[in-house]
Order: sequence, then C-alpha cells, then structure tokens
Amino acid sequence: MSKLSVVMAVYNGEKYIKASIESILKQSFSDFEFIIVNDGSTDKTSYYLSEVKDKRVKVYNLDKNSGVAMALNTGINLANGEYLAIADADDIYIQNRFEKEMDFLDKNKEIHVVGSFVNYFTSEKDLEGSLRFKNIKKNFELQLFEINSLEKVNEYLKYYCCIINSTIMFRRDILKDFKYNSKFTSSMDYELFYNLNKKGYKMFNINEVLANIRVSDDSITGKVSNKNLKSIFNQLYEIKAEEIEKNFKNEDSIFIWGAGGYGSGFLNIFSEKGIKIKGFIDSDKCKWGTKLNGKIINSPDIIYKDKNIKIIVASEPGRIEIVEFLKKNGYNNLKEYISF
Repeated sequence: MSKLSVVMAVYNGEKYIKASIESILKQSFSDFEFIIVNDGSTDKTSYYLSEVKDKRVKVYNLDKNSGVAMALNTGINLANGEYLAIADADDIYIQNRFEKEMDFLDKNKEIHVVGSFVNYFTSEKDLEGSLRFKNIKKNFELQLFEINSLEKVNEYLKYYCCIINSTIMFRRDILKDFKYNSKFTSSMDYELFYNLNKKGYKMFNINEVLANIRVSDDSITGKVSNKNLKSIFNQLYEIKAEEIEKNFKNEDSIFIWGAGGYGSGFLNIFSEKGIKIKGFIDSDKCKWGTKLNGKIINSPDIIYKDKNIKIIVASEPGRIEIVEFLKKNGYNNLKEYISF
C-alpha cells in the first residue's frame, strides 16, 4: 500500500487536465496512488483519462455531475494512503511538492494539514490584464506570503481562507470525521478548514511556492463575478453563522469596513438575515460623508467616538491591515469584529 494517495476531481477539464496530470506523474516522490474522479464530464475528459497509461492512476467515472465536493469525497473514501493530497485538474505542480509536504508531515507530528504558497497564472489573454486577475495576484497571492507561521495560519483562518485547497496534504485519519460539504459550492474548502481550525487541528503553509494555480474562464477562481457573488457572500456568512448569531444579531451599531462591491454585497446578505447595518467605514477620504446603498460612509476615526461599535471587515485588499488596526484598538475577533 502506498503511503500517499492523491485525489483529483474533474468536470469537463479537457483543456488543461493533461498538463496537470503530467505534473503529478513526474513528481520526485513517485510511490503514490492517483485517484481521479471524473464527475460526469461531457467533453473529451473521459477520452484523455482513458489514454493515461500509468499503473498508479485509478479513474472512477460518476454517471452524472454531482459537484466537486461530492467528487472529492468519493475519491477520499477510496483512498488508502496514510497521507492524502488534493490536486486540481487545471493546476501545475512543482516537481517536489509531494516530497516537501510528506517530509514536513513526517517531521511535524502535531500538524494535521499542510499547504504551500502559490503562484497564480493564466494562459488566457483576455484574463491576463484584467482587474480580476490583478486582484487575485495582489489580494490572495501576496497576502498568503505574509501568513508564514503556524500561529498566523491559525489566526487568519478565522478571517478568510488562507490555505489553498489544491496545495494541501492531510493526515487521512482526520477525514473520518470531516468531509467537504456540498452545500458550500464555492466555499467548501474554507468551510472545511474553518471547522478544522475551530476544533483545534493544526494547519501550516510551507513557505515555498509548490503550485502554479491556473486562473481561467472555467476555473472557480476565474468565475468569481457579479453573477455568483451573492451565493459566495451567503456561503461565507453561513460558515460563521454561529458566531454572527451569538455576537452580532441584536446589535444596533454595526458598521461594514469596506465601502466597495464586497462591502455592498455583505450589506445585502446581513440585511436579509435581519441584522441591521448602521453604516460603512472606509480608509478612502474621498468617500467620507457620501452614501453607499443608502448608508453613510465614515472615517475609521468613528471607532474612537463610539466604543460600542462592532465591525464587519469586508475589504479584500485591506483585510489584514484593517484587522491589525482593530486588534491594536482592543477589538476581539468574532466578538467585536468579524472578517470575510
């Protein structure tokens, strides 16, 4: 039995799956089983998978598309290895990814999940210069480099998903009690990591780039747009619903820090949940005194005037800076502020 199982879910991945599989089969650590769950693909994915001639590869074809969470859970249930690595069908992995992650888990028995830093890239010209791609590079890739210790991963997982799903390696035994939740279609990884973190499982990012994460029109990362943002906001709310209901539900002085599209989206979700938002806070002086969705935009100085203010941090570019500012001013995470 191999010490490592690699699980990949794929749906209509004909464009990039060959390159992704090749990067896995050429890993410096080569003794693994590679479980690929074909989630009801209707393109040429099935054909490409049938052409792979490697005894390590085991392909399982689902009759219909069931979603990535269920497909990954299917692969996890079939896995036999002590360690289990997740791989995406459109990403490219550095040749020593598995070797580095296994060595880390071998040497650090107290760590349950390990991921790595990443490089986001795109081969699609229309995305290369797009605002969305630039934001991904700035707000996710660069922020990830700052989360470079066990303590920071533990802390920042309470704020947002600072572990990249397609880089992770688990100790498989923890997945007996935890699985990906198909209810959280675009946030299933964060829902899993958030709850693992909440239960005291330790997670870490190796401080090296071990994966090149592709951004494309077909990838989940590339699909984030106004069309499905409401669903994403709602899922992020539901992940932290227990804390929100306990500490924010009946408050009458709640402000959203981030007067942009992200903050506006959370205003709608919180309002739908019956939570009153008093106004916005933003660091941009040009916005002070103006309104967004009928709510006044205030200077950060408002927190000094009213000690009962509670904050919803809803700013991707400013998330870490805002959280550090609130901590220095005596705010407690999940009690006086909550970050998304």
